[in-house]
Amino acid sequence: MVLISKVEHPVSLKEFRPISLCNVAWKVISKVIVARLRPFLQDIIGPFQGSFIPGRGTHNHSIIAQEAFHFVRKEGSGVGSLTLKIDLEKAYDRVRRPIARLVASTLEEFSHSSGLRVNLTKFVSSRRVSQRRILGIAHTARIVNYLGVPMTHGQPRCANFYDVIEKIHGRLAAWKPKLLNKASKLCLVKSAISSIPVYSMQSLWLLQAMCNRINQACRRMLWTKSDNTRFWSPVNWDVVTQPKELGGLRVREARRVNVSLIGKLVWDLLSAPQKPWVQLLSSLYLRGDSILCAQKRRGASPTWSSIIKALPSLREGFKPQLDSGASSLWYTDWSGTGLWCRKVPFVHIVDTNKTVAECWVNGEWNFNALYTALPVELVHSAQQLSVVTSSLGVDHFKWMGDISGCYSVASGYRFLLPILSTEVDEVWKKLWKLMIPFLWQCLHSALPTNQLRVERRLAESGGCSRCSCPQETIDCPHSREVLMSGGFSVGWSPSVMDCFQWLKGIILNKDAIKLSITLWWVWRFRNNIIFNNERWMISEVRRKVVLSMVENSLYNVKRRLWVEQTLWRPPEHPWVKLNTNRSWLSGTSAMGMGGAIRDWTGMWRGGFLRGILHGDALRVELLALEGGLSLCWEGGFRKVSCECDCLGVVKIFQNKLTDRDFLHKHYDIIRRIKRMLDWDWVVYVNHIPREINLVAHTLAN
Repeated sequence: MVLISKVEHPVSLKEFRPISLCNVAWKVISKVIVARLRPFLQDIIGPFQGSFIPGRGTHNHSIIAQEAFHFVRKEGSGVGSLTLKIDLEKAYDRVRRPIARLVASTLEEFSHSSGLRVNLTKFVSSRRVSQRRILGIAHTARIVNYLGVPMTHGQPRCANFYDVIEKIHGRLAAWKPKLLNKASKLCLVKSAISSIPVYSMQSLWLLQAMCNRINQACRRMLWTKSDNTRFWSPVNWDVVTQPKELGGLRVREARRVNVSLIGKLVWDLLSAPQKPWVQLLSSLYLRGDSILCAQKRRGASPTWSSIIKALPSLREGFKPQLDSGASSLWYTDWSGTGLWCRKVPFVHIVDTNKTVAECWVNGEWNFNALYTALPVELVHSAQQLSVVTSSLGVDHFKWMGDISGCYSVASGYRFLLPILSTEVDEVWKKLWKLMIPFLWQCLHSALPTNQLRVERRLAESGGCSRCSCPQETIDCPHSREVLMSGGFSVGWSPSVMDCFQWLKGIILNKDAIKLSITLWWVWRFRNNIIFNNERWMISEVRRKVVLSMVENSLYNVKRRLWVEQTLWRPPEHPWVKLNTNRSWLSGTSAMGMGGAIRDWTGMWRGGFLRGILHGDALRVELLALEGGLSLCWEGGFRKVSCECDCLGVVKIFQNKLTDRDFLHKHYDIIRRIKRMLDWDWVVYVNHIPREINLVAHTLAN
């Protein structure tokens, strides 16, 4: 057991928190116990406990606290309001059920024996007696933080988030930029933006000035060479924040992170009416209206104002899904426009029990049978929707940004991301496999050449220092000589094609490693002349290229030795192992699926293969698993270990919670498979690397 400081300068033991330094075995045991308890915690723990429950977090309580502080501030009556922030000291050690029962019984016994009762209406204190003397609690005019979230008194200001900026600067300043390479800087930047501001961003709208300062701190760490304050960004920030498959570095931008976190609140307002904070905000601000149609209210709390500001960016991603039409036409928000009973002067008594499905006739809307007059805008909003009338699903709201139908911060961020290019170029995928970050700067024309420095107004002349050419390019005779000696063909000359296409041809070439290393030493050759005033011979440059290639080969050999050779292993007796996979025919939408069943000796016990003309990859993986399980059941196998290389499929069936399955795009297949798993047999679904799943992959092909 080790004590860790909770404050910067601790002066007492109360300002430390204990942390247990357990070994790996104990950590594994605790994780297993938690995983087994998690499906039952929702039913045995009340709604006001916010921690340790899937789907709950600290924001559940911080939002309620923020509303309480806002109410106290907004109240203008003569009656004063008092808010107490109480922290139970060692509550788990001191509060016990027998003690609570003893106190309750003592008070009850006193009332029965004396016939007296405490009159709370007359229990007042004199204004001349200080609150601190009565309560024994320190008084403050402003509570700054609660559960790590700033408690703003009024609309958020920059001062409310200064501690967030200081923490980010502290995290980044703890590492010297000159001691880190670009990959390390990138990891540090991603860690800072993804963890430190989360508590503040999840329920409050950060001012744009704060977002700009967070982005600036990340850019400085990414591009600066030392502790100097001046730096320049060779690649545009909008490009850096793009996904890697589109040429970016997948660094998250502060404003989009803020909006995607607040989007979680919008999703809860749509899909989790049982949460206490959702009930509070709905009763205060919605009053029967839909959150998708919510408007700014005068005197609203900072939390509600933040939701309203983030809503326009996310509104198009939330769509109503009418899978059964069983919802009440008037008293359920099934269309995303609010309760229809509030949109009409009155609901005719004959129409009170009408459902949505009753107005969906022969594949179209028919409101002529209603006795209640509908406004034109309601009819037009309904015309945008359709009813599936399926017995499998229920009416719900669906998030269109993810195939699961459930909103997540990651899917919300992807939805907000402006895609600069809709075409995924294969060169980026190959680039990250090469693990040569120098090429990423080359592809973005971001090497600090004299020509680029002139364009950025960082130099007066863009001429080449080696050949005195007016513009410094890769086509310099000195560079060309090194490239030609390294095997570059004349047809790849950058003078006859675009630089990006020229580099793309290098990266996609079978000798990409050799050519990339040659480019690297061309750049080093150029820098050595400029900064060290030393000119290498061409033979010396070629020798350095060969040495680098040898070092790279030795590293790859050692890396293969470090990586454990994974092989398919048969199950234990009397189990059988089912492996499934899918394949895709390039250039078409046709896909194949296959599976193999083998016993504890590795012997073939069955298999299947079939094709499908249409469908996405996840659907085909699910169909392959369903087909394999059916084959196992028909073969009489009652202990089956399923292995699949699709992590998305494995997560669906390893998650024991089923309350959101109906939101999934492929709910029909998931429902059938989960029903199969409930049969009288034992089935486990596990994930394996693709290299082990070669038999199923061959069958699918």
